[in-house]
Amino acid sequence: MENKKITQISYHKLKREYYVDLCDLIEETAEFSRFAENENTKRRLAKLYFLICLKEMTFGQAGLYRDRMIGVIMGRVKDRKRPRPVLAIKIAFLKFRINMEKDGRRALKILHNIEASKNEMIERINHESDGEVLLCIVKKNYRRRGVGSELWGRLETNFKENNIKHAYEILNQNSNYEFALAQGFTKQEKAVYMVETEKQRFREQLYFYELERIRV
Repeated sequence: MENKKITQISYHKLKREYYVDLCDLIEETAEFSRFAENENTKRRLAKLYFLICLKEMTFGQAGLYRDRMIGVIMGRVKDRKRPRPVLAIKIAFLKFRINMEKDGRRALKILHNIEASKNEMIERINHESDGEVLLCIVKKNYRRRGVGSELWGRLETNFKENNIKHAYEILNQNSNYEFALAQGFTKQEKAVYMVETEKQRFREQLYFYELERIRV
């Protein structure tokens, strides 16, 4: 495929009917194979990641091409977050199921430690951002075609409507940091966590990117 803009893409508010495709998209791009080998575990980790983002989300948009999801963005405005006890229960139950398998227990421990490293980094920075990009994914075959920029523009508009002046996102070494830079984000901080599985040992790197001014 040539990297040219596709005009037939439609953009919609994130709905329940898109959730299955979204979990598939997360599984395809998040590379949970770094932490787990079992296919069921990897699918459940993708669903867990999605539910955690959904619990925090105040704004979500999906990009559809021929009725299939090819991109998504989820964001959070700190002061507009509302309690979601049903999602909290679903997350706890899914963690319980993942924890029943040896592969899953190891993966959850790794992800817990990575999350702790992320929170320590955020606390160390002591940033003033009220907006967060929770998730921004575009299917590999549709990247560099304007999908990500359109999705980001819609979230940025939402941030402006909620009087958000600063926003941030957390990326890892596999993220498309060039896209973040193109939208005006700058790298502020880095954290490194050593990951050890039965077959390999590697560094998981986290980066704090901040947007100091909403441009819309």
